[in-house]
Amino acid sequence: MQSNDKGFTLVEVMVAMLISLLVFLGLMQSGLAGIDQNMRNHLREEAIGIAEMDVVTARNSAYPPAPVVNATVARNFRSIQGFNYTVNRNLVPVDVCHTQVNITVSWPWKGQTFNHTTSTILRDPSC
Repeated sequence: MQSNDKGFTLVEVMVAMLISLLVFLGLMQSGLAGIDQNMRNHLREEAIGIAEMDVVTARNSAYPPAPVVNATVARNFRSIQGFNYTVNRNLVPVDVCHTQVNITVSWPWKGQTFNHTTSTILRDPSC
């Protein structure tokens, strides 16, 4: 009598499929985490660019530059149209001839608010 022990049993196939499912779920989760981090980096780079543009604007304006409160800057990228950043510029007198300009750019992402702050010191040209 010959034995017909070729192939896998149903239990072995189900266990192999379960292990494969767990591996693929882990890979998918790490891929999603990578995509999310990439987007956060892109949003931060855009905020840095907005802050740098505001520093240039403050340096090129009459001394002292005007404060900015909750100005909105919209950017389009990827599939997001009109993503809004909030810009605040406050002035802190250092001495008679110098003023520190603090620029804070804020943006929301997945229920959190992120900030980037840039500071510079401007000198009164009349001093």
